[in-house]
Amino acid sequence: MNSIYFIPASQIENTGDLLINKVAVQAIQKYGELIIVDNQTDRWFIDEVKLTNDRQLSEVNQMSLNRHILGRLIKSLFRKDRIYVVFPPGHTARQGKDMAKIVIQRNRRLTLFKTFGVRIVRLGFSIGPFDQANLDAEAARSRLCYFYGLRDKGSLDTAIRGKFKNPQLFPDLAWNYEPSIAIPPIQDDSYIVLSFRSNVYGKEYDEAYFKPYVDRLKMILTALVFRKFRIVISYQVKYDREASFILKRALENDFEVQLIDKKLLLDEAAQIYSKAKFVISNRLHVLLFALQCHTASFPLIDPIGNKKIYHIWEDNKMSDAILDINATPEENTAIIQKGVDDENSILKPFIRACKENRKITEELLERVFR
Repeated sequence: MNSIYFIPASQIENTGDLLINKVAVQAIQKYGELIIVDNQTDRWFIDEVKLTNDRQLSEVNQMSLNRHILGRLIKSLFRKDRIYVVFPPGHTARQGKDMAKIVIQRNRRLTLFKTFGVRIVRLGFSIGPFDQANLDAEAARSRLCYFYGLRDKGSLDTAIRGKFKNPQLFPDLAWNYEPSIAIPPIQDDSYIVLSFRSNVYGKEYDEAYFKPYVDRLKMILTALVFRKFRIVISYQVKYDREASFILKRALENDFEVQLIDKKLLLDEAAQIYSKAKFVISNRLHVLLFALQCHTASFPLIDPIGNKKIYHIWEDNKMSDAILDINATPEENTAIIQKGVDDENSILKPFIRACKENRKITEELLERVFR
């Protein structure tokens, strides 16, 4: 029998993390007894991601994960149980010696786990950038993992250069998400959705990062042949709120603009995206979420600065939809116009990629947990 301990995200201000953690739980719960480690994540997040039959560590006992697993290991000496610890999907990037020291300390615990036969699993995540100290610490962690699955070839290249142990490709779990949406009604006033991150990493609004996106968006939207649309600005991440207001002020003199001033949860986002004409964003799980709602989405990114999205779109032969922030407004407008005129040119490559990635995910999970 498998006992699977799933550690959910501790960063819960991003609805995209909620999405992929929820899918992770759904994907692995059929392979054994799933216990969600709930002592470092807010209750509402746990309630959103868990399924009816899932157990929580706090319900099993009040010990820490370390002490609980050590107790299980002692018992398993006389049984044939397999114990897994699964880390949350998402993105990992670290800088600075203090962060490297934290990872090294945590690696010591994982070394003990591995010594006693615990299978440590990471899947559906991306990495970088790292400084050398953190690259080395993450490489050491990879050597403790039973499975280390990265969601894009750019991350895989980083791992290979860093001499990680046996890094493998494992698709982003958003490919497996099936949103709950009603059939959208016929609408007379179509709208588009804009949803943008406000910085490269972290919690603070970064004007130097965000201003080029505002300027480019104004030029692109102004150049579109069809100008009869409303603009709905929304955010899936709490820390994008300030940027959303700045974008609204920049556009409202030329367009009808509505700002939804709340962090969208999954069902709310599904209803908004499913009724939109199209979505433009530089956040991975806004883009994939919109496509899962059968709405064309266009990544507006710097391919060098946003390698995560760029590589995932390239890997899945969807790069024709990428809006390069360094290209001319006319070049980007032509991409949008083509996608609007023929929505299948955007959705068909996604549907194909979705089918392929789901198959790969199922095959890899069978290999890891069987």
